[in-house]
Amino acid sequence: MKRTLLSLTAALLAGAVLFAIPRGAGGGSDDRAMAVAAEMRAGEKLGRRPLGLTPNGVEERLLFALQAGSGVGVFCYAYLGLRRRGSEG
Repeated sequence: MKRTLLSLTAALLAGAVLFAIPRGAGGGSDDRAMAVAAEMRAGEKLGRRPLGLTPNGVEERLLFALQAGSGVGVFCYAYLGLRRRGSEG
């Protein structure tokens, strides 16, 4: 129980630190790729528009955190299920 609480606390602290890191002025790889694509299509209008709303910086971070958390949850559930099955048989 103590290890579980410690690991959950460490995961929450790591998530808080990663969420609090400001985005650099240079931008990430997505920003660079979008700049290159914009240069390649300087005079063209794009024919397609995204369905729904595109997330801004904070929403994008929250969606990524939700995806990461759900992935870890599924992984832990499967791992513990296999571990229990192995100890029973």
